[in-house]
Amino acid sequence: MWFLVLGMIVVAVVFKMRRRNRESSSISSSLSITNHEVFLSFRGADTRKGFTDHLHCKLVDAGIKVFKDDENLHTGEEIKPALKEAIRQSRISIAILSKDYASSKSCLMEVVQMWECRISNGQTIIPIFYDISPSDVKHQAGHFETSFRQHEKDGVSSNTIIKWKEVLRQIGGLSGYHLDNVYGG
Repeated sequence: MWFLVLGMIVVAVVFKMRRRNRESSSISSSLSITNHEVFLSFRGADTRKGFTDHLHCKLVDAGIKVFKDDENLHTGEEIKPALKEAIRQSRISIAILSKDYASSKSCLMEVVQMWECRISNGQTIIPIFYDISPSDVKHQAGHFETSFRQHEKDGVSSNTIIKWKEVLRQIGGLSGYHLDNVYGG
């Protein structure tokens, strides 16, 4: 039931933003070349077969153009230029921040790109805190802390980790949606 409710809320937010963009006479040129209204960032193993698929279907059924990457990057592989371009060409990015989101270098690279688009052209980011606390994201506690320790052990550069953490601090401070006890725990 909460899948349906949140899906309807997100659809309403997207429609509100669509209307605001149409009413605004000063839409930036970068927004006028968008191919997608929404980019979904998610940790596939955590949410793909449940929440993300339901949200994607709700958005598509409402006539919203959504980019949902179903390909997994392999360890050490950089985010693909086409994926960066999909983020840049979206008006809204939705980060579905789940327990293992920060364990994925791909997810972290996506969220950095999303934040850079927010800074450079005002892209909207909607965080959905899926069975985690916004505070854990903001302060890299709990599962996020564990993931960053593993990235350090795996030899990810300290500059990259610092950038990831700073962006997550910012994202964790945004107003979003918090789904707690998804698994009834």
